[in-house]
Amino acid sequence: KKKNGKNNNKNNSSKQNKKNQKKLQSILEETNFVSEAGIGCYIIREKNFGDCIEFEKIDPTEFRGQDVPDVALDPDIKTLSICNVEDEMHKVAYVTIYETECRGRKSIFPTGSTTDNNGNTVECITFIVLCPPATFVHLCYLNTSKQILDVKIDSDVQEWNQHPNPNDSHSKLLGFPLK
Repeated sequence: KKKNGKNNNKNNSSKQNKKNQKKLQSILEETNFVSEAGIGCYIIREKNFGDCIEFEKIDPTEFRGQDVPDVALDPDIKTLSICNVEDEMHKVAYVTIYETECRGRKSIFPTGSTTDNNGNTVECITFIVLCPPATFVHLCYLNTSKQILDVKIDSDVQEWNQHPNPNDSHSKLLGFPLK
């Protein structure tokens, strides 16, 4: 009986792991972003990456001991990429590019704008990227006559933490724009 009990526990554990993996995959693929509310803001996921250039799977062992930046700029072809050389960790990146045209595979990304504390407004594009392990996400080409290092970019890249209750719901729904 003990042997059967252990096998049942293993089977239940295996089923639970498969269920958890399926749930995680669903979360990684869906989006709840209202694009009309965030003009110039793009949510990028592996299964839903819009006009971004590509998700490139890499072998992380090729980069061991190297200092790989989280956000990379290629000065020759003027691309902006997110780099995740971790074996198992998803990363989330928030990247804003100011006053620079960004081109995807097929077209130019429409810009939004931001206003600083002094009332100065500038055009910008923000990418929010969920980057899987062992992946480079090539976001866009930077159309600029400037030197690539002169393009103003703000970024924050960190380990992705899944919401503790991703199926959380609220009793009241609000539309956009908020009034």
